[in-house]
Amino acid sequence: MHQQKNIDQASEQVMSQKAVEKYVINDTFYLLIFINIYMLITRLRSLEDNYKNLMTAQERWPVPHSDSKQLYKNFYQIMQKVSHNIVCACCGIIGHNIDEFTAVSAQNEVFTLLAVNPKDVPFSFQCGITALDQQHIMIDPLAITDQGTISICQRCHSCLSDGSLPAEALANFRWIGPVPKELKDLTCVEEALIARSHLFGRIFRLEERKNREPAYSSLKGHIVLVPQNTMRLLNILPVSPDSLADIAHVVWVGKSEPDITKMAPQFTVRKQKVLDSLKWLQKHHEDYQNVAIDTTELDRWPSVFITEALLHSIAHVRSGITEDALKDGFATEDIDIKDFKGNIPNTVSGILDVNNISQSPHLKILQELQSLHQDLTINVVPGNKVLEHYQDSTYFTSAFPTLFLWGTGKHKDHRREKSELPLKAWIQLLLKHSSRYYIFTS
Repeated sequence: MHQQKNIDQASEQVMSQKAVEKYVINDTFYLLIFINIYMLITRLRSLEDNYKNLMTAQERWPVPHSDSKQLYKNFYQIMQKVSHNIVCACCGIIGHNIDEFTAVSAQNEVFTLLAVNPKDVPFSFQCGITALDQQHIMIDPLAITDQGTISICQRCHSCLSDGSLPAEALANFRWIGPVPKELKDLTCVEEALIARSHLFGRIFRLEERKNREPAYSSLKGHIVLVPQNTMRLLNILPVSPDSLADIAHVVWVGKSEPDITKMAPQFTVRKQKVLDSLKWLQKHHEDYQNVAIDTTELDRWPSVFITEALLHSIAHVRSGITEDALKDGFATEDIDIKDFKGNIPNTVSGILDVNNISQSPHLKILQELQSLHQDLTINVVPGNKVLEHYQDSTYFTSAFPTLFLWGTGKHKDHRREKSELPLKAWIQLLLKHSSRYYIFTS
């Protein structure tokens, strides 16, 4: 009897559970139906509104033109507004819209936040305004206007008005410094010889002109830069000119054979210029303090010479017209049609395998050993960790000593504390720098 009672209770529980599940399933089903109906009604209303707007626009078409004089007036006013070269005294960027800058008196107290310790700056940063120079305030002198006021961008002005130092400020350990005479007028080859690392390969394209003098022009179309396997920054400089063929290639475009003698200005190395540059960098550049000058390497050089190893590997293209035409203008092929036949048209982008990545490393080592000479010096660099630009503060300043002349203005600096700059913002500031130096020399 007791057993029968337990069976009945269990049956009742099973029936109750099934009933609950049935109601839950039914509720869920009805809920989904309701949601679908609601979405359908909403979509129909949206389509109806779009249709009404379209019909209204058709009824009003053609829209009468505005007054031509007013259009010209508006255009003139806008062009007047954005046709200025204005520099921010705080962050050093150059802008063109007058509404994005504010004119501030030199006596304004906001400039006190831009004061720096002169012992931290390896060069003179006086702007010519006595009141600011006495307080060691760092600003971009190009921001001083003829009226005696100083221009500041809206972003920096907002931060300074709130009593905080902008992360973009030059005074926030972003100073660059003037170009010394020792680093002026260096050829691209000379710059490569004194750099502590080479982060990417380069292609020099020389074209034959009407006067048969070679002229340099940039590559057109897609360019793929293959990063170098930079393991460690070099501490012995200059590098051998023969090593330049590993990081750069020359392409000659013209029907005639390239005349090496006419290419001399682009690939000439002046021994004394390289030596003077390295001595100056040793003394003043933050990242070159422990660099040793390889006098043995320099003794092998004549006073002035052409980098033959680089030019002897020159590639020859008879005509660049076809290549230029393929890279210029707008794409005209429509391959998204059903009647298209054959292979999809494509053009080849230039990939510079400057590090022989596609070649077997063991084969490369054997070939290098086979070509060794007794007078060749081999620098063995231990370790296998590739430099990471997000972590190493000297990553850019060591690779581009002619851009970061004193080794300052790094993308990472522990002295910035909480006002550290993201890498993207740091690069944008360089491209907008008032000197325009980072556009024309990069």
